[in-house]
Amino acid sequence: MCWIWRCCATNGKKIAEKEASKPQYNGCFDFLEERHGVDYAKSSREGGKPWNGKIYGRPGSYNYYVDDTKHSMTDEQKAAIDEYRAALQAWREQ
Repeated sequence: MCWIWRCCATNGKKIAEKEASKPQYNGCFDFLEERHGVDYAKSSREGGKPWNGKIYGRPGSYNYYVDDTKHSMTDEQKAAIDEYRAALQAWREQ
């Protein structure tokens, strides 16, 4: 058996195992897709600014900006996004 094949097979197995342990998407960004369409991370107008992934505010008053327009989100939506981002970050650091 070729050493290159064994190396690639081993790495492929490790990659597949890591992908299998990736946190399941919890639907936390679905409200953005409903409001701004599938490409909410892209600008909807020429020269506009897409969502940069940042959330501003405090409990009871969270906001984000798409195309320089302020939009609000609920505490539950913010909590779901934070939960998913934390799980994804922990998975990446494995």
